[in-house]
Amino acid sequence: MEAKIIAYILIGIFGGPVAAIVLTPIVCLLRKIFYIPLIREKLREKAKEKGHVVQATLQKHHNIRRYGTGFGPMSTMKEFGTYTYSVNGKQYKYQHITTRGLHDNLTLYYIKNPRKATVGGDLGNWETPWFKIYLIVSLLVAIITFIVGMMIG
Repeated sequence: MEAKIIAYILIGIFGGPVAAIVLTPIVCLLRKIFYIPLIREKLREKAKEKGHVVQATLQKHHNIRRYGTGFGPMSTMKEFGTYTYSVNGKQYKYQHITTRGLHDNLTLYYIKNPRKATVGGDLGNWETPWFKIYLIVSLLVAIITFIVGMMIG
């Protein structure tokens, strides 16, 4: 009995991190699709409370065209703009693609890293805690492996 318990513990310890390599991107994608849209307004308020709101100024812009259509360059109705903003004296760039037209100024939000500032509708998409999710998934897979192994065998 003790050998079986030790075997399932070892399988869980070594199998958890290996399985988490595959499962972590799936969990992060599900988080981005289902969880982030629910808390986006809270993230925006949190950024405002911390003072992590910056104004970006349009520097360059152009229309995105598609080539190789046989009719020459065709417009895709999308515009690409490069904005610049500064936080604590350091300059950053933000690239924005839209079909609604570019504005001269854009309000950007960030949670922790000013380099990852984005518009309010995308807040939370790029600041995913990959390592924390990997550790949690690894631990859960190890525990589930141990419990299922004890139930079956």
